[in-house]
Amino acid sequence: AGEAEQYEEHIRWVLKSKKPLVTIMEAPGLETHTVRFENRRGFRDATDYLIRKGHRRIACLTGPARSAMAKERTLGYVESLVAHEVEFHQSMTVRAGDTSEGGYQAALKVLADPKTRPTALMCFNDMVAIGCYRAVHQLGLHIPNDVSVVGFDGIEMGEVMGPPLTTMSVFPHEIGRQAAEMLLNIVSGSNGKQGHSEKVIEHKLIERESVRAI
Repeated sequence: AGEAEQYEEHIRWVLKSKKPLVTIMEAPGLETHTVRFENRRGFRDATDYLIRKGHRRIACLTGPARSAMAKERTLGYVESLVAHEVEFHQSMTVRAGDTSEGGYQAALKVLADPKTRPTALMCFNDMVAIGCYRAVHQLGLHIPNDVSVVGFDGIEMGEVMGPPLTTMSVFPHEIGRQAAEMLLNIVSGSNGKQGHSEKVIEHKLIERESVRAI
């Protein structure tokens, strides 16, 4: 699990040793069995949703600097703006990393000035979105009346936030189940140990109460 570039050396060692291997997310340049979802398209669809709700000043709270996943999601955000002819502002893209603390710091930065404040935050993942809640409350603002928030991943914690978090779910439990099933098939011999096979999990917007139409 995680991003393949973080574990490339280990992945190469496993492949060389001919041990059964399934990766969660793509491993570019490496022949692996993979269960993945569409980062770029999922983030684009989530941004499309905010635009359909009337938002035009949408901040993108991006992931870690050297993350291929973060680059793909940010590209999806930009593609959505271009497709809907919404002007892109560099100041609306803020590095948040992948933690709630990173989301908190990024949201404080982007929401600080009422004159340039976005109406919506498109977050790299749900943990970043949770950090945004803390920043919004600290600034005396309200979700979704003052600012809307959308997460990405679909972790269970989002359901109990106040208000419950709208998110683009990639069904993490299903990804784990499918990866385990694929690995068992490899071990049993019904799927080759070497080579490449792939399953793509379709993302789905889980609409809750953290977004308002404007």
